[in-house]
Amino acid sequence: DLRDQLLDMQVQQAAVEARLATRESDVTRRVHGVQIREDLVVSREEYVENRLQVTTHFYEYLRNGWAHYADGNIDRCVGCVNRAIELPGVEPALLVQGLMCMGEVLYKRRIDTYPLSSAQCFIRALEIDIDYAQAWYNLGNAMSREEERVVVGGVSYTTQQCYIKALELDPTYLEAWGNLGDTIVSGEETVEVGGVWYTMYECYTTALGIDPTISNVWYNLGNSMSREEEGVEVRGVSYTKQQCYVKAVELHPSDLQAWGNLGDTMVSNEERVKVGGVWYTKQECCDKGTPQTDIGKPTTNNKCCIIS
Repeated sequence: DLRDQLLDMQVQQAAVEARLATRESDVTRRVHGVQIREDLVVSREEYVENRLQVTTHFYEYLRNGWAHYADGNIDRCVGCVNRAIELPGVEPALLVQGLMCMGEVLYKRRIDTYPLSSAQCFIRALEIDIDYAQAWYNLGNAMSREEERVVVGGVSYTTQQCYIKALELDPTYLEAWGNLGDTIVSGEETVEVGGVWYTMYECYTTALGIDPTISNVWYNLGNSMSREEEGVEVRGVSYTKQQCYVKAVELHPSDLQAWGNLGDTMVSNEERVKVGGVWYTKQECCDKGTPQTDIGKPTTNNKCCIIS
């Protein structure tokens, strides 16, 4: 929703301003590579008026950009957001929000014609506000598609390290917990977050401990477990691989992959599994995990088959 997007950006802007204020020791700051000195402004009244005008124009451009995005006109969306970013005298907190907005559009629409990549947009945002958890999270997402390592503030980071930075700044960032788990190769590998070591399972269970209604985390937790494992504890309850997939499809009934994987956990078609109060055989789970247009057709790559 456009209104919600703009309100959220204004909230984030205020948070960025608060963080920057704690780090500014004098009246100088750097915007677009140009040193700005507020003490050189003719009058405070003029400064306040100029700032108000810039902020108004900034959000007008963003409002138009999101409207174009909703209409599917991505070129015009990028053009509007770019105008917001390039406004003369734009405040650092506004610039951060503009860069975040541009980075998300470039990432979601896989645009590579803009001078900056989505990862570079998030890096520029972090160079202004190094403590922005969402920027670290978005950078990790963008890197998985664009680069193996990036440099922020003179330090090199991997995708995994970006998610760790996000979580050290905001330990309740459940999406970052889920994505951090995805970066771990095996159940034995561990990563350190805030002085504590976590396995792949613990990353997923931590995310589900924050919010147990995220279907893809249940799906990924099921994928990370072997059929023989007794279970992994989430909020004091132990779940097997099969039960993780059950939770995933109960939360997202149209998840074909979760249905297919649920079918794979059953040994024969005589076995049944209960999902949302209904009992399903292995074949019924397989059918639920197959596009409707393909049910009944012979196939050589059906991941789910009946074992007699």
